[in-house]
Amino acid sequence: MKKQIEQVNIDFDDLLYGLSKVNANFVKREYGVSLDIKEITYWNYLVDNFPRIIEVWSNWSEYREGRMMEGSIEFVNSTNDLFGTKNVNILTASHPSIEKEKDKMISDIFPGNNIIHAYNPKHTYSNNSIMIDDNLDNVSGHAINNNCPGIIFDQGYGWNQKKIEKEISGLYRVKNYNEALQIFEHIKKYGH
Repeated sequence: MKKQIEQVNIDFDDLLYGLSKVNANFVKREYGVSLDIKEITYWNYLVDNFPRIIEVWSNWSEYREGRMMEGSIEFVNSTNDLFGTKNVNILTASHPSIEKEKDKMISDIFPGNNIIHAYNPKHTYSNNSIMIDDNLDNVSGHAINNNCPGIIFDQGYGWNQKKIEKEISGLYRVKNYNEALQIFEHIKKYGH
């Protein structure tokens, strides 16, 4: 018997909100280095090579310089239509110093969606749901530990290029929001 999945957990940074551009602008301004997201080949690359990057993540005036990614609002609205707004969570990791402002920003854009501040391991916040995230470790941990579908949002980010989909049941890779919605629709209709 297939498992019915009724909830979706959608990562915020670099899936809905363009934080990578803010990071790149900061590194260029403060370190004089031009970054290409393909060169960032592991999750802690920025902290290891540009330790002041924490200033972007912990300072609201820096963090808020990002923009919603093209099509992201429509993607969440379509997911809300499919699963119901209360069953679609915005799952994000935030520095405690900006949580309040970030919550307000997210709730202004996505009124009615739950906001969950998740810290590692992120899969502990995503049981019995579909998770979509740009972090390969988060998605694979979710699929393995929760036996639920996980979707890697691949925009060419260097940190999620390792190919493991064939090794882990229920793991998918998408290049855009439409591909993710097709998977959501299939899982909603047929289960997991």
